[in-house]
Amino acid sequence: MFFFVYFFVLFLVPLLLSRFLLSFIELHGVTFLLHMGAHVRTWIQLIFKGQGASSQPLFLLLLLFFGRLFLFFFFLLPQCFTIHTFLQG
Repeated sequence: MFFFVYFFVLFLVPLLLSRFLLSFIELHGVTFLLHMGAHVRTWIQLIFKGQGASSQPLFLLLLLFFGRLFLFFFFLLPQCFTIHTFLQG
């Protein structure tokens, strides 16, 4: 069961999101990426304004989230662009 959930979260969800984000980024381009960058900056500022140990679990959770987001944007998404370009001819 754990393997299925892990597979679903790490493979299927990013794959489905990449299909949606690919079409969205093609429509809105750099504006979308700048908007996401502003959100990331705001979230990081909120994390570091927290008090001591109470904010540490939130920091670790968001670090994990942003790590996965980084992997998605810099590894999975370029592959989707390549596949999309290849399929269009």
